[in-house]
Amino acid sequence: AKIVVELGRLMIATLILLTMGFALGMELNGSVFGLLGAVALAATFGAAIMWIFILLGLTMKTAQAVQGTAMLVLMPLQFGSSIFAPTQTMPGWLQAFTDYNPLSNLADAARALMQGKPVGDSVWWTLAWAAGITVVMAPLAVAKFRKKA
Repeated sequence: AKIVVELGRLMIATLILLTMGFALGMELNGSVFGLLGAVALAATFGAAIMWIFILLGLTMKTAQAVQGTAMLVLMPLQFGSSIFAPTQTMPGWLQAFTDYNPLSNLADAARALMQGKPVGDSVWWTLAWAAGITVVMAPLAVAKFRKKA
């Protein structure tokens, strides 16, 4: 149930983000289906990431500890990705990290879908990361929940 509630919150945040993007001049060069595909891909990856934080929440004693640990996980992934800058503009050592960063795959796939460009293998890598994270973290989180209950 927690995943469903959080996905609802994620969709609201995505709607706000897209609304602001369009208000600031973002253009949808692809189709509405590409936009919906990008949103669905983000929701799929978001649901996978939620399992990590559900496990952290069940493991740690305070909300502050979970929040601090979440920042330790998310900050390198966000700033070491192609979200803010093209990979080609980064130093070689960072490019190597960025090329395998799941957020880079997600950002590249979402951009391509919304711009109507070929997505390459970014969609498949994003789905593979989401599946891998879910396969590992969901059973761990469920086991931890059952142990606490």
